[in-house]
Amino acid sequence: MQSNLHQVINGLSSRCHPFLTLNKVFEHAGDLVNVKVAHNLMKLIAEGFGEDDDSADSQLRSSATINN
Repeated sequence: MQSNLHQVINGLSSRCHPFLTLNKVFEHAGDLVNVKVAHNLMKLIAEGFGEDDDSADSQLRSSATINN
């Protein structure tokens, strides 16, 4: 089931807004998401890309918090 979920997520993310897709995955099947993947995503949102581009980090955080 997890490999199938992975394929579905990749397909949706390529056609839709990636964070909206991930929000829905966590909402409906969060128990199937690997804990390390979830942690890495939260770390990326919190710490940014690790470059000196505050604009990109702000855009990342804004995108991650959009709820539709």
